[in-house]
Amino acid sequence: MADPIITSPEAAQAASSTFNHSMSIFHLWAKVYLLPIVIFFTAFVAWRIQIIVFAKRAAYDYITNHEFDHEWRILSTKALEHLASGSSNDWDRLASSWAKTNLSEGKDLQIVEETLSYLNRREFLCTCLLDGSIDQDIYASWWGIPLIREWKRAESFVLALRSTEKGDKYLFCNFEKLANSDSFRKASNWDEVNP
Repeated sequence: MADPIITSPEAAQAASSTFNHSMSIFHLWAKVYLLPIVIFFTAFVAWRIQIIVFAKRAAYDYITNHEFDHEWRILSTKALEHLASGSSNDWDRLASSWAKTNLSEGKDLQIVEETLSYLNRREFLCTCLLDGSIDQDIYASWWGIPLIREWKRAESFVLALRSTEKGDKYLFCNFEKLANSDSFRKASNWDEVNP
């Protein structure tokens, strides 16, 4: 059966009023129920995205640091092998070539390059740290930035070198040269440079 055709103004007004009432009920329902659902869903999606981003970043940092430590151990082992063979210059070439590899991006690579660029000087300072003649805080402040990570790696490397006779001689030879250098005099007179 076909819908009746509304012909009278009263009927049209009644139909319009019913429609407006239905729409107002819908708007009220949307405000009370639908809007909070949309807000909650949006917040939930944003929260999940944030968790994923943080998780990926944490995973990247963990993998990067793990690879960094692993590569450092390999490098130290290779250096000890070269030192045991009697070729001290191989370590410098190995260190400089490793510094050029894109191990990680940004600040980590910069730290690696800086660490390896001043390897001999840091070895000397590290040995001074080991025997207590230079405090770790002084070491960090002398370079201008915190170098705790580098200090730990340098410490393990120097200890590994000291465990072999040729490695110990290699360190002593370099330390003797450094003792007569301007950079060492600056390091040993840090209190005059930084009163």
